[in-house]
Amino acid sequence: MLGAYQAFGWSAYYVDMVTNPVLSYSDTMGMPVAILAKRHVLYLRQSMKMVEHVVHSYYRFQLRLRIADVGYKRWEEKILINP
Repeated sequence: MLGAYQAFGWSAYYVDMVTNPVLSYSDTMGMPVAILAKRHVLYLRQSMKMVEHVVHSYYRFQLRLRIADVGYKRWEEKILINP
């Protein structure tokens, strides 16, 4: 496991709701980005479901909190003002 991970957009918003990542805005991606440390990922894995595929496997979030569009937009604007 590496030491830093990224989440963009809605995923970054959810991660910010349940952990304390470093937040910024990616001009290239055109959306907020959350930089996660290994400890954040280990915490999040407790609420994820492992999805097995023939080629590769990955973890998928099982969101425990409802996410509102209005909350996301306010959060995104706050990041744009204070990147």
